[in-house]
Amino acid sequence: DDSTASSPPTAPPRLVVATADAEVARIVDSASFRVLSALRGHTDVILAVACRGATVATASKDRTCRVWRGSSAAESSAVCVGHVDAVAAVAFVHVQSASSARKKRRRPSGDDDDDTPRRTSYLFMRGCTS
Repeated sequence: DDSTASSPPTAPPRLVVATADAEVARIVDSASFRVLSALRGHTDVILAVACRGATVATASKDRTCRVWRGSSAAESSAVCVGHVDAVAAVAFVHVQSASSARKKRRRPSGDDDDDTPRRTSYLFMRGCTS
């Protein structure tokens, strides 16, 4: 009897952020093209998007950059304001501290020296000039 056979496990959805000449970005499952969430908050066209894990950053002609956390984010968790013109680019940059760049040292006893890598993420934005 084959009734106990199970189907193969399904892979987690591969998410993409899509925007097309609009002030709304959408988180979309790339396999089914199903919209999972709409990121609303900008008042003008979104010019750039950056992703880092479940965190999305959007840059807009409205002179702001917004940060969204989670694939079902209903509202932005942070708004970067104060730009004098449209924000044309946004990126996450990861920096490893000098102390964590050292290799782990082995003690004669065989224990590892506690030198856990320390990483810091920065969000960079670039504005336009008219």
